[in-house]
Amino acid sequence: MQKIYLGLLVALLGTEASAQDFNQYLSKAKSSYSSGKLEDARFAMQQMLMELDKKAGKELLKIFPSQLGDLTANASGDQVSGSSSFTGVVTERHYGSGIRAAELQVITNSPLVAGLNSLLSIPFIASSDPNQRRIKVGNYKGITRRQSENESPTQFETQIPFGSTLLSLNTTGLSEEEVTKMVQNLPMAEIAKMVE
Repeated sequence: MQKIYLGLLVALLGTEASAQDFNQYLSKAKSSYSSGKLEDARFAMQQMLMELDKKAGKELLKIFPSQLGDLTANASGDQVSGSSSFTGVVTERHYGSGIRAAELQVITNSPLVAGLNSLLSIPFIASSDPNQRRIKVGNYKGITRRQSENESPTQFETQIPFGSTLLSLNTTGLSEEEVTKMVQNLPMAEIAKMVE
């Protein structure tokens, strides 16, 4: 057990992180570990991992497109939240405003991935709902779902799982063709490479 903690500490020492909090948590973990306070060392290491997750989310935002179709990114509203525990880190960017808008999210360790993968592996179930259809973006399969039939403006949700990560694009006021084009132009390979 001590070798695991020590190995993790050594691995984290070689990782670059600009946040002062990261170094503070690292020092706290080392001192707690040295004095035999393993629970305090574990807590400090969890805090370090959260800092790394935030940094990774900020790097992921650099890959997100600055424009989706004719919608411009609202980069000032970019968010990275969550933790590396149960639900993972949510990285999101909003595009457009008003009745024509989109929200792009990447959620690591998403609990929805298993259910979505099951749905995608059984084609007749995924295609039994007239409001959803299977899509393929590069090597990745997903589902685009119209959220309501008669509601105006029209809303679509596209979900594409890869590994334990879920990419989700939610749109308002766009046609299905516009949504499909947006999804096809996402840098899926780059995003997948960064989160895997």
